[in-house]
Amino acid sequence: MILTIFAFIWHNDSVAQISAIVGIADISSSSLFPTTTPSLFPSATATSEECIQSFDTFAYRAALDTSLKSTRLLPAWQIEAVIPFPESERNHSSFIYPQITRYVTGQQEVWLILVNTVAIYRPKTQDWEMVSRQIENTDFVVDALFVTQDQTVWGKPGWNPAEEHPNTEGMPVLSKFNETARRFEVVRGMLDLPFVTERNYYRLTEIVLDNQNIFWIFAEDDGIYRYDPSIKIVEKRQDMPDLQIVDAALSTDGSIYFQVHGWSEEAPFQLLENTLFQFSPGTNTITPVNMPDGQWPIFSGLLVDHRGRLWLGSIGYRDTDGIWHLVHPHPEEYFDHLGDYMWSPATLIFESSDGVLWYRRYLDSSGWAEGIAWYDPKTEEGCLLTNQYTNIVEDSEQQLWIAADGKLYRHPVNP
Repeated sequence: MILTIFAFIWHNDSVAQISAIVGIADISSSSLFPTTTPSLFPSATATSEECIQSFDTFAYRAALDTSLKSTRLLPAWQIEAVIPFPESERNHSSFIYPQITRYVTGQQEVWLILVNTVAIYRPKTQDWEMVSRQIENTDFVVDALFVTQDQTVWGKPGWNPAEEHPNTEGMPVLSKFNETARRFEVVRGMLDLPFVTERNYYRLTEIVLDNQNIFWIFAEDDGIYRYDPSIKIVEKRQDMPDLQIVDAALSTDGSIYFQVHGWSEEAPFQLLENTLFQFSPGTNTITPVNMPDGQWPIFSGLLVDHRGRLWLGSIGYRDTDGIWHLVHPHPEEYFDHLGDYMWSPATLIFESSDGVLWYRRYLDSSGWAEGIAWYDPKTEEGCLLTNQYTNIVEDSEQQLWIAADGKLYRHPVNP
């Protein structure tokens, strides 16, 4: 199956609803060009001569490079371990997603999601533990993982492909890993929310874990919920019916930015006004984000970096003064590819401790048009790390971890 740009078409049924909730502010003026920054190549990344593909090609152009058919990885990354797939999963060794790291019982752990299994690797002892993705007494599996400051692991549910007709009435919004039983279980209050419907296994609920160990749940067609694990109480903080939440990201000041669907026949594939908002938990208020002037393309992946800048995928960012900057200074080149059959935005997924941004893209193309790439805002340079679709995480010892071709790789942020 080839995923095309049409999978990213947004709909216009949400903008009017949220406008009524918060009111729409005037749009401020902004800069369309990136600010020049001093050149400083991060030590955690390879030099540009080692690039499999430039970041510019990966992020802004249709990727049809048939030379990338076989799996590739930059040579600076070393194999840490071969993943011992269960017998039933050995034919699916390309489906590996490192999700979290944690420090527990005196050592690091790296948690990876496989097909039916969560694989836990401990670098100190170089051993593996396999636990089921199944959420106990439900028809669902964990599809994303979180770790709170006490090193408890939590799981967001996803649809289990083995279940043709899952019992959606028993779908929890969050599950918790039982350290003794070594399994994921439903926690109190997670089956009582009114938005637990059959639509949720399409991953239309966004969850943000803040720095106070509070889960913020952005539920499509419903609203914003607060869940405090210490007292196991769910509280609805905002009513937002008929809204489709696309993404949400925690800011350095504790507020949460979120994006709603938007679509215009007059300006297809263009960033629209009134689709970005900021939720402030302390005051329980939602305010619209002033949008950039000019023609900006659609994006994938919302992130606030350690400096407080709001990034819109690979397109650009808003600095702390409210000024917008395009990363790519010539958006007309980007728009030229929006109608290409094999194209999708590169999704911003992570910022490592050295300030480097990491992006992922998937088009089900066997490596032609997917993989993970890095971009350094300081140097305005980047490149493709691997052409295999995976994920990247960092542990508390500033080690970066990825998985590719059935193997787990490690690289220090500061070698």
